[in-house]
Amino acid sequence: MQRWFYPHLWALFFWFTIFGWQVIEHRSGFKHKPAQRTKAGLRNDIVTLLVPTLSMFLAFILKFVLPDSQMYTTPVLFWLGLVITWCGILLRQVAIKTLGKFFVTTIITQPNQPVITSGVYRYIRHPSYLGGLITIIGVSLALNSLLGAVLMIGATSFVILQRITFEESYLLLQMGRPYREYTKHTKKLLPFVW
Repeated sequence: MQRWFYPHLWALFFWFTIFGWQVIEHRSGFKHKPAQRTKAGLRNDIVTLLVPTLSMFLAFILKFVLPDSQMYTTPVLFWLGLVITWCGILLRQVAIKTLGKFFVTTIITQPNQPVITSGVYRYIRHPSYLGGLITIIGVSLALNSLLGAVLMIGATSFVILQRITFEESYLLLQMGRPYREYTKHTKKLLPFVW
């Protein structure tokens, strides 16, 4: 295996990215606290937070316990992973900003809440979840652990798909026809695909 030049500098960029992402996420979450939560919504919130976090923690452990499970030996893919991570963070923040006062960290609607169809919501119904998934894919690539990547991407995808199912049902129930009409001309997660 070829040694990379300045590995400590790369580790610094990696951990700066992870720390920056967590600060941005927590700042968004604290700024937009929901007024109320249902029991099912609270359970869903806990699972949505814990599963990706635990999978990332286990992926970091796997990286050091099984160092031979690398996906690549070139630094270009490490940097590409960081770029993908920041693209995911940016997409999620754009989605949150587009929702504005209607963004909350739990699945709930506010009285007289409209269906937001502008910005990234013009193309997909769950751009913040797509941003989160892209972020995890970028972190997985930068981490350079095949087992860690499978664990993080698999666990996060599972949780996001479960949350989308729960959220879609809730929004159809709460918002009715306007949301149903919106679902007819937008995709759930991947533009032009699904």
